[in-house]
Amino acid sequence: MKTKLFTLLVALISTTSLWAYDFQSGDLCYNITSETTVEVTYLKEHSVENYSSLTTAIIPETVTNNGTT
Repeated sequence: MKTKLFTLLVALISTTSLWAYDFQSGDLCYNITSETTVEVTYLKEHSVENYSSLTTAIIPETVTNNGTT
């Protein structure tokens, strides 16, 4: 039973680490660093989708996630 639980836990952790951000607003992805601050981050770990065609980014002064600005 402990082995099955451990295997399930490892599988869940592995799956969630594929995404490298907490939320997306517009074309940018963000990590939540505190209750009032965020940082711009990449879409996925080890992915060619990480802003490969981006030439200019306009980063807004504020963003909203689940009703929190």
